[in-house]
Amino acid sequence: MSDSTNDAEIEETKERMIPGDLPKKQSQCLSSKRRDTVVQIFSSLSMVLSIAISIAAIVLSIGSITDYNQPDVKQLYCVPCETLFNCLSREHPQLSQISRHTDANNTEQCCAHNRTEMKALSEMVLHYMSCSRRDPNFGAADYNLKFATDEHNPLLEHNRYMEMLETGLKITESGLYLVYCSVHFKPDSAEPCKNFEYKTWSVFVKRHRPSNDALSGPILTATHTCCDECVREQETVYTAGVFMMRKQDFLTVGVSGEGLVSYKPQSTYFGAALVWADTDTDSNSTVEV
Repeated sequence: MSDSTNDAEIEETKERMIPGDLPKKQSQCLSSKRRDTVVQIFSSLSMVLSIAISIAAIVLSIGSITDYNQPDVKQLYCVPCETLFNCLSREHPQLSQISRHTDANNTEQCCAHNRTEMKALSEMVLHYMSCSRRDPNFGAADYNLKFATDEHNPLLEHNRYMEMLETGLKITESGLYLVYCSVHFKPDSAEPCKNFEYKTWSVFVKRHRPSNDALSGPILTATHTCCDECVREQETVYTAGVFMMRKQDFLTVGVSGEGLVSYKPQSTYFGAALVWADTDTDSNSTVEV
């Protein structure tokens, strides 16, 4: 009797305990699942946000690069065209792929305004750097300078009674002429002067007279000794003189070697001016001078 009563009480106690405990355990499981779900959602949002930021950065990067192709972009890089012409032909095909303009100092500049022009200009500069690495043994042979013959450039106009050619100046009328020449010596080399085999350079103006070789030869000369500390004015030599010229005389300018001269119109130039015209014809002249 007592045993059956105890068993009934135990069963009643279990029935009272189970309904109360079961919801707590289920609640704990559901709470844990909700936390996992929140964490997963947060991770997904973070990943989406990171991807969005990356895409935005790429778009901004492309936009900044694309801006270089806009017409109002200033030049990215400029090089004096005359520097490139020391190694490149003036008809080089890549010159048509860059922009060229004259600056305030009347120096022609080769510039790049966008990526296409920058690529072409970079290739030309690399070519210049490869061909300008010369052995600094200037002075081993004379080198005749070439002349710019653009009559539309006001700095390159010439007087009457003479004809400007690429190789020199041809006299077309006999008379007394003032001949002058200025040369800016600036070696096209990274080596200092102390490493040069030849340290003294010359410029000379030669007269070539087809009718009399005996009267052909230098009429003006000037020398310059290189100096690592020289300023621009000290690098320039100037010479001038008055000479009797005959029709068909031809004047050339030479220096001690190639790669010595800086071709800037303000400091390197050559010219002649008729001071007195010879009224006698060349055929009536008895003495040539």
